[in-house]
Amino acid sequence: NENGVPYDLLTGEEANRRYPQQLKLPSDCWCIYEADGGVLKASLALKTLQELFVHNGGQLLDCHKVTGLVPGPVVTVETDKASFKAKKVIVTAGAWANDVLKTTGLTLPMKVYRAEVFYFKVEDPDAYSVSNFPVFLNIHSPVSKVPSIYGTPILEYPGLLKVC
Repeated sequence: NENGVPYDLLTGEEANRRYPQQLKLPSDCWCIYEADGGVLKASLALKTLQELFVHNGGQLLDCHKVTGLVPGPVVTVETDKASFKAKKVIVTAGAWANDVLKTTGLTLPMKVYRAEVFYFKVEDPDAYSVSNFPVFLNIHSPVSKVPSIYGTPILEYPGLLKVC
């Protein structure tokens, strides 16, 4: 494709043949399979990032609510407890990003959705392991009766498939 990421475009029937134990998709369904795709354990990745940050001289400050950012050659981060200055700031506030950015005049065009997380026990956990089953995603379209969902192979909890 134009981004250089190889993928296979599969019909529902082709996806069912590739994953006969796991899938029973309608024939008019389309799937994109990306062989180099993967799953990230978010909590482990965050813990590792924090450890590397501290190891390289950073200081983690819990319970500091950011109340404002003052842009400039040196950015001022204002919190409910203190102010800090930095050459660069990375905002990772998720659904609260626009609250953090409001003092800068920036607004991100985003919609926040609540995701319900479910774990389903499967009969054959190996069939849904990382080595045998991909991350999956169904994007809701106006003509579809199925809501947008995604899921991951068994990773966090043994024997349980995650669906959101």
